[in-house]
Amino acid sequence: GFEPGWSVEKIKGIGADAVKLLAQYEPTEPNSAEHQFEFIQQVYEDCKKHDILMLLETVAFPFGDEKKDSKSFINRKAETVIESAHQLSRFCDIYKAEFPGHLGNESDDQLEKNLKALDAVSERPWVLLSAGVDFPAYKQQVEMAMKAGASGILGGRAFWKEYFLEETEDARKKFANTICNDRVRQIHDIVIAKGKPWFSRYGLTMDELHRIRVAEGWHFRYGGNLMATGNSKAGAPGEVY
Repeated sequence: GFEPGWSVEKIKGIGADAVKLLAQYEPTEPNSAEHQFEFIQQVYEDCKKHDILMLLETVAFPFGDEKKDSKSFINRKAETVIESAHQLSRFCDIYKAEFPGHLGNESDDQLEKNLKALDAVSERPWVLLSAGVDFPAYKQQVEMAMKAGASGILGGRAFWKEYFLEETEDARKKFANTICNDRVRQIHDIVIAKGKPWFSRYGLTMDELHRIRVAEGWHFRYGGNLMATGNSKAGAPGEVY
């Protein structure tokens, strides 16, 4: 559920641009999958009601007697990531996905197939999380993900986790201003060069996107039943809202 004291309505009211929901999800785990599915769907409906974007991040987890390093968990990770996107990517505006597999556990060819499968089932633009892997591994994952159809990244620890290992404030500042900054630049360059534009997920080019127009009187159609039912137009070149 939500952090105590938070709701979509409150997040919208304080001026946020989007709601981010992190959900542990295992499609085959009987004690949580149905509840998580329904909760994610409800949050998305609330986001549409309050006209705010939703970013959904789903993460696999070990269950039963498993641990994160259990072979059974590692071996099903790709299938879990792909199936989670298949079931849940419709309930958001941006989908934040785990890397579907493990470098070194599967061949590069298999990982590329996994990424293409993830892209094929994603109904919304998707971005790659970092899961705190070392930066060289994340850079390789990003390159593979962009090639497969990802639209960007939302990562953290892969960029800065060593910051806290530095012993002095000056050393931490130097790390942030040099190594961390350079890592961000490297990933930025990969995304700009190879990432899939978000609007192409909906079959649009940049020119077609620019040709979508809003007709006079749009405010009569905005909100109310339109937002509740999702019958918005302006989804193709030349259409008006």
